[in-house]
Amino acid sequence: MFFNIVPVALIADSSSRVNTFEKFTLTRYSFIEYQNYQPFIQFLRKTHHLMLIASSQPILRSILQKTKDSPWANSDGFYILVDRRTEQRGCINARSYLWTAWNYDLLSVIFMCIDPNEGVVYYTFNPYSSIAPASWREVGRGKGRDSHPWILFKRNYVKDGSLCKDLNFDKTVNLNRYHIRLNAVEMQPYVHIKSDKSGLDRYTGESSEILKIVSRKLNSVLQIHVLHTSTYEIGGIGLNGTYEGMLGTLSDGRVDISLNSIPIIVSWKLRYTYPHAKSGLCVISQPHVVSLFTRIKQLMSLGLIIGTSTVSLITFIVFWKKEGFSRAGLQTMRIIVGLGVLHPPEINSTRIFVCSVLILFLNINAILQGHWSSLLTIPVFYSDTDSVESIREAGYVVYGSSSLTGLLTDAVMQTRFQGVTYDECKEFVKNSSNALCIEECLHMHYRVFNENLHKSKALRELSESYVTREDWPLYERVNQIVRQMGEFGLIQKCRDDSLFTFWLESKWRDMKEQSYKPLSMRQLKFIFIFLAGGYACSIIIFIAELVFHRRDIESRNRKKIRKKERRKQS
Repeated sequence: MFFNIVPVALIADSSSRVNTFEKFTLTRYSFIEYQNYQPFIQFLRKTHHLMLIASSQPILRSILQKTKDSPWANSDGFYILVDRRTEQRGCINARSYLWTAWNYDLLSVIFMCIDPNEGVVYYTFNPYSSIAPASWREVGRGKGRDSHPWILFKRNYVKDGSLCKDLNFDKTVNLNRYHIRLNAVEMQPYVHIKSDKSGLDRYTGESSEILKIVSRKLNSVLQIHVLHTSTYEIGGIGLNGTYEGMLGTLSDGRVDISLNSIPIIVSWKLRYTYPHAKSGLCVISQPHVVSLFTRIKQLMSLGLIIGTSTVSLITFIVFWKKEGFSRAGLQTMRIIVGLGVLHPPEINSTRIFVCSVLILFLNINAILQGHWSSLLTIPVFYSDTDSVESIREAGYVVYGSSSLTGLLTDAVMQTRFQGVTYDECKEFVKNSSNALCIEECLHMHYRVFNENLHKSKALRELSESYVTREDWPLYERVNQIVRQMGEFGLIQKCRDDSLFTFWLESKWRDMKEQSYKPLSMRQLKFIFIFLAGGYACSIIIFIAELVFHRRDIESRNRKKIRKKERRKQS
């Protein structure tokens, strides 16, 4: 071992130096200690092969607990158990030692012993099914969780090339209807719980459908415990350094995996599966409506105004040279409002120019009419909540779940953040124009659907993942299936199907609960003001045409009288 540079970690139950890793052990039970000890933890390496020698089952439990609390703990490692007194007792402790290891969530375990008749033999177990390589033979059965068969296998020692072959084999190929324990919090559209359904049909949504597929692949049974509480009870690390809410039952080992997929954050005592979806953090706020005066100013862009003004001036000059100042103004006004031209010029370049200008203003008028019609029917909002910088500058107070504190990377937002309940978060926004509620974007969109609240763009991108207990023996298998589903496009299909179902349900709900928003008196007053303004402009233009037309007739009559007088004089 010295020349091969193989590290060997020894844990002696009788050692007097029991407090050697006392501080490190505390990091496994307190997140506060974990943060203080974290720089050293990053340099630790787990051991992949461990041999534990104990003289009794209680001593084995003590060694397993010390191994679990040590820096080289590895629940995915390969463990070899040896009875210190196997020469006197034979293999009588095979079942009890292996069962003890299984109680500590160890799956890749063998027990070595000396049988009086067969010599050196190996024992192992499969808590899920009777699947094992041909070199192993079944020698006993017991009852595991929920009375599921716990099967004991035996293999003889053969000193040849197959000595180490199949000692550690995959036991998770088929779970044989093994019960996987889950907890869930309803969070649409990820997890939707239908009270009128039974079995797994009760659970719909993206996260639910993915784990249903995983369960069918494993041939397992999902045993789901629903937490009848708010979405914020997904939980996080509390002030005392322990997990709360849904994550609390995971860290305690009472369940195996959560039905909800959550954003990946800094955590400990838990494990995340392969990130299978993108998400983000969004905020909701009271909508800031753009004023009518501002919207009227924005009906035409500055470039369009300058262009139309230039064309109108050129058109006026063209008519002025041919018909005089007053008639040129009236002709230009008729073209601008799309009424055509009285006495168009002869068929030459001037007539082509006038027709082109008329077509131009007809198109501009069509655009303006569309903008006018949407002036009241389609509200326009401006937002100052689409970036962390704008939120910081606007001085907003941010409310949300206390578990999101670690996701706020901006120091100013962290000082303004206040942890509240699920219902209070939305109420603060409704009652204050200076309040924001922060949540995951897709759920936020569901929450404010058909409500008069503004949802911002994503402030920060996140990765969604499932969270499991730290020493779950099925972690590697489930993680592999989730990763393959993402590569095959099944994850995206689950999301698309879930969003489509949500869209259909929302449309059906809108049809049954159709509501209409009547126009307010202020909006009606605005309409009549514009109507009166339009009538006033029409009357002014009509009077101007009459005046200019009468002056034109008078000037023509004067010209005729002058011609007659000249003829008489001549």
